[in-house]
Amino acid sequence: MSSPRHAWRTRIIVPPSQPAIIDIPDGEAAAARRCNSLRWPSRHHAAARLRTENVLESLLYSSLAIANEIISRAVAEDKKLTPMQIQKLVYLAHGWNLAVTGEPLIRGKFEAWDWGPVNRPLYEALRQFGAEPVDEFIRWGEGSPFSEDDDFGPDAIEDLTPKEHEIIDRTWRAYGEYEAFQLSALTHTKGTPWANVYSQGRNREVLNSEIQEYFIRLADSPE
Repeated sequence: MSSPRHAWRTRIIVPPSQPAIIDIPDGEAAAARRCNSLRWPSRHHAAARLRTENVLESLLYSSLAIANEIISRAVAEDKKLTPMQIQKLVYLAHGWNLAVTGEPLIRGKFEAWDWGPVNRPLYEALRQFGAEPVDEFIRWGEGSPFSEDDDFGPDAIEDLTPKEHEIIDRTWRAYGEYEAFQLSALTHTKGTPWANVYSQGRNREVLNSEIQEYFIRLADSPE
């Protein structure tokens, strides 16, 4: 019997090359591949995919809550992140969660904007900061462009599983030192899910099926 691979490894590559590699166990990678064909049907089965995604949607997390998970790790290390850094780190955690567990991490979708994948509710929640560091946690209601200050609730927090916390922890360790322009370069270069659908000004959806396939390939790529 071959010895098990390390559960995770990190390889930092200078952008715009491939993102840092986070290894996933062989068994989990194989399970993710099987889930890929079952859970995320091809474009020719769009209706079936939509029904499946609607069922899963109720089980997923708000991008605001996942962003706060990222922010909390930055605060613990006395770091401040810009909105672009947070947006890209949430996308990377989402991608690795798809590869490891076969499930999305956030509900809603990512869109192919000019500077990489963007989740619109998270963009709305962070737009008040512009390009400046985010110095507070995101509150419920801040993801809607129609909300007023009086509509905002407490900090956006949801209960994640230990596996999801682990994926976010290791995503943070792999990419947390990257500057905003580096993270942007990593997520919107040639060959990424973003590049497959991007059209200037169209903000097309980046499908979870393509995100999952990309991160599985990334995990399987040689060092």
